[in-house]
Amino acid sequence: HKANHRHGFGALGSQRLALWMGRLRAKAPGLNIDVPADDGEDEDGDSGHRRYTPAWCSSFLLRPVVCLFVGCGKLPEMTSRQWTVVSAVTAAGFFSHFDDDLLPLCLRQLQTSLDIPEAQVGLMLSLIGTGKGGAAVMTILADVVGRRCVFFTSIVAFTLCSTLSAFQTAAWSFAMLQLVARIFLAGKDSIANVYLVEETDPLTRGWVMGTYSSIAVSGGGLAVILFGTLGGYKDGWRYLYGAASLQLLFLAPLWRRIPNKKQSSRRVSVAEPMQGLHINGSLDDDEKPLTGVDGEETTERPRPLRQAYRNICREVRVGLRPLRLLFTAYPRRAAACFFVNFNHGLAFAPSGVLKVKHMQDTHGLSPAAVSAVALCCGIVALVTFPLLGRLSDAKG
Repeated sequence: HKANHRHGFGALGSQRLALWMGRLRAKAPGLNIDVPADDGEDEDGDSGHRRYTPAWCSSFLLRPVVCLFVGCGKLPEMTSRQWTVVSAVTAAGFFSHFDDDLLPLCLRQLQTSLDIPEAQVGLMLSLIGTGKGGAAVMTILADVVGRRCVFFTSIVAFTLCSTLSAFQTAAWSFAMLQLVARIFLAGKDSIANVYLVEETDPLTRGWVMGTYSSIAVSGGGLAVILFGTLGGYKDGWRYLYGAASLQLLFLAPLWRRIPNKKQSSRRVSVAEPMQGLHINGSLDDDEKPLTGVDGEETTERPRPLRQAYRNICREVRVGLRPLRLLFTAYPRRAAACFFVNFNHGLAFAPSGVLKVKHMQDTHGLSPAAVSAVALCCGIVALVTFPLLGRLSDAKG
């Protein structure tokens, strides 16, 4: 389909492809087939697949700043849709990392303000950290409802939870709000990775992921700078959590830039009039004739609650299907990825949330000194992420 525009076949090839797909669907309604949407042509006659690099990336004045976030060298060329999606998802990642880094930065001030005993700090952090397990539920929901809807709902949810956290006076209410915020934060990060992987080409995917990580970490850098300024005040942490509400101002332009996607199998099966018929002619369980007590067929349909329960179970099975296929098709790779991620979380989580508190309690550093140390380390991360991305594109 994309080759029609690239090689100049025009709309005729697209119409033939759509006609062929329609005939194939009619013969095999249960086959999961999705035809990519035609991007159409722009006002200047461009088909939407022209690859380019934005002009501001090559600006003489902006080039030093751009190199800090996207790396040195020539930037890859991508389509207008790809640049739009990548920029929107990256902007959302900037704000999410700002919220995520507030907890380790303000932990000591939180402990003093909310009267949290030293023995309960680890328990509270463990409870909040379990919210990241909700990313699995959010990604399944995104395949069913739509990724853009779940993506922006997650942004609004964790922003509201962070803003409400600034007004809490009890430790348990603060922990509950942060637990809910972590659920939506993890779900948003998972959907962002899906957007970046699906919308970009394999030859530029590493650079895109590295640039996304570099700019997203800059959101944490902004939190570090504000912590060095406001962390010395008695309730400075409340101002930092309240500042998270400003990101709601950017939701409207981001909404128009990110496309909405659902799992293709659900879109095809609902659109087909013979959705219960598989290729082999068998019927789904919900479409089979019901039998009465004496074994005779009856026209009685299931109760609404039972039917709703069956629909929910069906959606969950459809959402878990990619995970099941991952383990069955690539068992060793899937096991290796889960092993590495589990050990990374096990080793990194304690140091990630307690490092700032350790510097303040053990070494007596002020918030301004902590901010200076974190910024020096953060500059190294800004340079490293795009470099590793380019190496992955070049070497594998």
